[in-house]
Amino acid sequence: MAAPRRGSMQPCAAPFTQNRDDAHNCPPVTSLLPGSAILSTMNSLPPPVISSFVIRFIVEAPAQTQPDQPPYHGSIRHVQSDATFNFNVWQDAVEFIRRYVPIEVAPPE
Repeated sequence: MAAPRRGSMQPCAAPFTQNRDDAHNCPPVTSLLPGSAILSTMNSLPPPVISSFVIRFIVEAPAQTQPDQPPYHGSIRHVQSDATFNFNVWQDAVEFIRRYVPIEVAPPE
């Protein structure tokens, strides 16, 4: 059986080698974009802004002597700055997040 022609749709004899050539009957690997275009595109995009949070909820049964005690409390930590905030209502945690992430609140329906 003859070796596949260069550029044919036949499978390559060495599909995972970086240096494909005629010795392996494989077409050369080429980029879709020249290297300078790839680097230019990467440099023109702004880096992503990443904010990570760790939220811990503590749920306790309401004490009989304090029936108005909230059903939970918690703490939230912004990972990048290591800032921590304790909260008793979720809205306080949201306000802490807003210090780092410009989030919008949907209007009530």
